[in-house]
Amino acid sequence: MKRKLLWGVVALGAVGLLALVFTPKALQVETAEVTRGPFRLTVDEDGKTRVRERYTVSAPVAGTLARIELHAGDAVEPSTVVARLKPLSFPLFLLREQLLQGRKTGAEVGVLGGQFG
Repeated sequence: MKRKLLWGVVALGAVGLLALVFTPKALQVETAEVTRGPFRLTVDEDGKTRVRERYTVSAPVAGTLARIELHAGDAVEPSTVVARLKPLSFPLFLLREQLLQGRKTGAEVGVLGGQFG
């Protein structure tokens, strides 16, 4: 009888020890009061553009395209400005024109020497 009682206490102690070892530990958490308000979320990531239809638009002058302010689905009427071109600086424009007309090669224009003309 004593022997059964001893084995019962040992078994109960082993079960208690296993329960203590495998019980999940409490975690520190941050709490705050819940309030109603506007939802603000920003996402700062790189994106990819997928072009479905490609259009070629040409301009009578050389320049760089400024940021387009329209969004997909915006209404476009005949007086709506779609894009703005910033003209190239004069020496680059002159150099391009001279090279395109074939009057001078890059070396003759002075590209390596930093001179135009």
